[in-house]
Amino acid sequence: MFAMDSYHLEGTLGKSTIYMQFDDYTKDYPKDEPRITDVRYFYASSLKDIPMEGKREGMKFTFYFDLDGQTFKEKFVLTKDQSGKFTGTWTGINGKQFPVILHKINVETITNKYDHVKSVKQLKKSNPFEYVRTSKFSFVTDSASNFEGQQFRWISEVHSYAYGFYLDSTFSIKTLQIVNPVLEEILFEESMNELTCTSDWEYNTGGGIEMSVDFHYLDQNLFSFSIFHYWSCGGPHDDFGKSCYLLDLNNGKNYSLEEILSFDSSIVIYDEEGTNFQAFSDYRSNFLAPHLIQLLLDQLLIYPDVSEEEDLCMNLCNLPESWTYPDWEFTKEGISFGPSVARYARVCETDSYLLPFSVLEKWKVGTFPYAFPVTP
Repeated sequence: MFAMDSYHLEGTLGKSTIYMQFDDYTKDYPKDEPRITDVRYFYASSLKDIPMEGKREGMKFTFYFDLDGQTFKEKFVLTKDQSGKFTGTWTGINGKQFPVILHKINVETITNKYDHVKSVKQLKKSNPFEYVRTSKFSFVTDSASNFEGQQFRWISEVHSYAYGFYLDSTFSIKTLQIVNPVLEEILFEESMNELTCTSDWEYNTGGGIEMSVDFHYLDQNLFSFSIFHYWSCGGPHDDFGKSCYLLDLNNGKNYSLEEILSFDSSIVIYDEEGTNFQAFSDYRSNFLAPHLIQLLLDQLLIYPDVSEEEDLCMNLCNLPESWTYPDWEFTKEGISFGPSVARYARVCETDSYLLPFSVLEKWKVGTFPYAFPVTP
């Protein structure tokens, strides 16, 4: 395990306030290997990460965006003194140069009106660089919408393209107090993801995430929705994925699939720390995936013995690995499942297959506190 020094800095670039972070492995790495990683900085006015490469020679640090091995878009040349202060210059591609002064971020001097948000509170201890970013978040109400007779308020973060929603006044005060903090956590996660999503491949665009939100189910107890993401955060290929939620309006709990359906007594509910991942993965591979495939076959949603030449996506739907970590959406009619497949066939992930609650009732977890909806 390599020893690492993580730097979280604040200061000025010319007249602009900036924040920078990077990891320094100099202590343990051989002299001929890279030692500075994860170099990023953002302006206080924009909050969007600008990724860079880094190197170190003694107390001299050079951070740069290298375009073709010979020219650069921008470059920092900084010297660290005995107190931990960094001073030097920033140079742009046009040759303009500005002085830079950076020092360690002191979180105790930062006023953050979002300290009540759980993830923000954790950042104050673990990552001052990200904590100071959240302190500058600004949210505005965009619009309102209705779903199943209830009203929702849509919110966006002004520095990013991220947005989210809150339950609005048609819900009880108790429900608002329970569920909106959960939705706020999701909104903060979306905002942070957008501002830290960067692409070295297209410097000017900086990378980004497109998102869309869909509501699937709402009654007096449960609320189901999903967020679809399409992102370009580095590397030669864009990617996409979906986050699915089933919230309990009575306590704010977000149910996992294993808390709703069980296909074997060995069922494992994945913990946030990932300490039981192997057991969780074993259950998913050995029981969830085979049972889902059989149910889909029984309902004639997929078919056996389909060759790849006939239908690539349908062929993949016969493979257990496609159903080990499926997307799922709780709807009025049943649970809609989507496969998770290799990158070359990601288009197949746009397909979904509805299993009615009448079929799934046999596998319902006894401790799930609500009856499945009855389809007329």
